[in-house]
Amino acid sequence: MAVLNQDESPEYVIDVFQTKLIEEGLFKFVAVELTPKNWGISFDSICSNTLGQGHASNALKILLALCDEFHKDIELIPHSLKHEKDTLSKEQLEMWYARHDFKTCNTDDGSTIMRRKYCPRCNT
Repeated sequence: MAVLNQDESPEYVIDVFQTKLIEEGLFKFVAVELTPKNWGISFDSICSNTLGQGHASNALKILLALCDEFHKDIELIPHSLKHEKDTLSKEQLEMWYARHDFKTCNTDDGSTIMRRKYCPRCNT
Protein backbone atom coordinates (compact mmCIF):
# COMPACT_ATOMS: atom_id res chain seq x y z
CA MET A 1 0.00 0.00 0.00
CA ALA A 2 1.31 3.45 -0.93
CA VAL A 3 2.13 5.99 1.75
CA LEU A 4 -0.67 8.56 1.78
CA ASN A 5 -0.26 12.31 2.16
CA GLN A 6 -1.51 13.40 5.60
CA ASP A 7 -2.83 16.71 4.23
CA GLU A 8 -5.39 15.31 1.80
CA SER A 9 -8.81 16.89 1.40
CA PRO A 10 -11.99 15.51 3.01
CA GLU A 11 -13.16 14.58 -0.51
CA TYR A 12 -10.09 12.37 -0.92
CA VAL A 13 -10.71 10.69 2.46
CA ILE A 14 -14.30 9.93 1.40
CA ASP A 15 -13.08 8.44 -1.91
CA VAL A 16 -10.56 6.23 -0.07
CA PHE A 17 -13.30 5.16 2.35
CA GLN A 18 -15.64 4.14 -0.49
CA THR A 19 -12.79 2.13 -2.07
CA LYS A 20 -12.08 0.38 1.24
CA LEU A 21 -15.77 -0.53 1.64
CA ILE A 22 -15.59 -2.26 -1.74
CA GLU A 23 -12.27 -3.97 -0.92
CA GLU A 24 -13.62 -5.23 2.42
CA GLY A 25 -16.85 -6.51 0.86
CA LEU A 26 -18.95 -4.16 3.00
CA PHE A 27 -20.33 -2.11 0.10
CA LYS A 28 -23.16 -4.60 -0.48
CA PHE A 29 -24.25 -4.46 3.18
CA VAL A 30 -23.80 -0.81 4.16
CA ALA A 31 -24.79 2.53 2.63
CA VAL A 32 -23.00 5.58 4.01
CA GLU A 33 -23.66 9.22 3.15
CA LEU A 34 -20.82 11.63 3.85
CA THR A 35 -20.35 15.32 3.07
CA PRO A 36 -16.92 16.96 2.91
CA LYS A 37 -16.53 20.13 4.98
CA ASN A 38 -13.56 22.49 5.29
CA TRP A 39 -12.93 21.24 8.88
CA GLY A 40 -13.47 17.53 8.19
CA ILE A 41 -16.39 15.27 7.34
CA SER A 42 -20.10 15.47 8.05
CA PHE A 43 -21.48 11.97 8.59
CA ASP A 44 -25.01 12.21 7.19
CA SER A 45 -26.18 8.60 7.62
CA ILE A 46 -25.24 4.97 7.75
CA CYS A 47 -27.66 2.20 6.90
CA SER A 48 -27.05 -1.53 7.04
CA ASN A 49 -29.32 -4.09 5.44
CA THR A 50 -28.06 -6.64 7.97
CA LEU A 51 -28.78 -5.07 11.36
CA GLY A 52 -26.87 -6.65 14.24
CA GLN A 53 -24.17 -8.38 12.18
CA GLY A 54 -21.44 -5.77 12.65
CA HIS A 55 -21.25 -4.48 9.08
CA ALA A 56 -22.05 -0.88 10.01
CA SER A 57 -19.61 -1.02 12.95
CA ASN A 58 -16.87 -2.33 10.68
CA ALA A 59 -17.57 0.39 8.12
CA LEU A 60 -17.50 3.05 10.84
CA LYS A 61 -14.18 1.71 12.18
CA ILE A 62 -12.68 2.01 8.69
CA LEU A 63 -13.96 5.58 8.38
CA LEU A 64 -12.65 6.58 11.81
CA ALA A 65 -9.23 5.08 11.10
CA LEU A 66 -9.07 7.13 7.89
CA CYS A 67 -10.15 10.29 9.74
CA ASP A 68 -7.31 9.72 12.20
CA GLU A 69 -4.83 8.92 9.44
CA PHE A 70 -5.72 12.08 7.51
CA HIS A 71 -6.28 14.29 10.60
CA LYS A 72 -9.99 14.91 9.98
CA ASP A 73 -12.74 15.60 12.50
CA ILE A 74 -16.15 14.04 11.94
CA GLU A 75 -19.57 15.10 13.16
CA LEU A 76 -23.15 13.93 12.79
CA ILE A 77 -26.70 14.52 13.87
CA PRO A 78 -27.92 11.20 15.28
CA HIS A 79 -31.24 10.23 13.73
CA SER A 80 -32.94 6.98 12.89
CA LEU A 81 -33.96 6.22 9.34
CA LYS A 82 -37.69 5.96 9.88
CA HIS A 83 -38.31 4.52 6.44
CA GLU A 84 -36.25 1.46 7.37
CA LYS A 85 -38.11 -1.44 8.99
CA ASP A 86 -35.31 -2.54 11.34
CA THR A 87 -33.62 0.55 12.70
CA LEU A 88 -32.16 1.79 15.95
CA SER A 89 -33.85 4.53 17.96
CA LYS A 90 -32.13 7.89 18.36
CA GLU A 91 -31.07 6.90 21.89
CA GLN A 92 -29.65 3.57 20.68
CA LEU A 93 -27.77 5.39 17.91
CA GLU A 94 -26.29 7.87 20.39
CA MET A 95 -25.04 4.98 22.54
CA TRP A 96 -23.63 3.23 19.45
CA TYR A 97 -21.74 6.34 18.35
CA ALA A 98 -20.54 6.95 21.93
CA ARG A 99 -18.97 3.47 21.88
CA HIS A 100 -16.97 4.74 18.90
CA ASP A 101 -15.66 7.80 20.81
CA PHE A 102 -18.19 10.35 19.59
CA LYS A 103 -19.07 13.02 22.15
CA THR A 104 -22.50 14.62 22.44
CA CYS A 105 -22.68 18.40 22.01
CA ASN A 106 -25.76 20.59 22.29
CA THR A 107 -26.06 23.46 19.85
CA ASP A 108 -27.44 26.94 20.49
CA ASP A 109 -30.74 25.97 18.88
CA GLY A 110 -31.16 22.99 21.23
CA SER A 111 -30.40 20.25 18.71
CA THR A 112 -27.91 17.48 19.44
CA ILE A 113 -24.83 16.79 17.38
CA MET A 114 -22.10 14.27 18.01
CA ARG A 115 -18.44 14.90 17.23
CA ARG A 116 -15.30 12.89 17.08
CA LYS A 117 -12.19 15.00 16.90
CA TYR A 118 -9.03 13.77 15.25
CA CYS A 119 -6.84 12.50 18.04
CA PRO A 120 -3.03 12.41 17.55
CA ARG A 121 -2.75 9.79 20.33
CA CYS A 122 -4.77 7.37 18.20
CA ASN A 123 -2.02 7.32 15.58
CA THR A 124 0.90 6.56 17.88
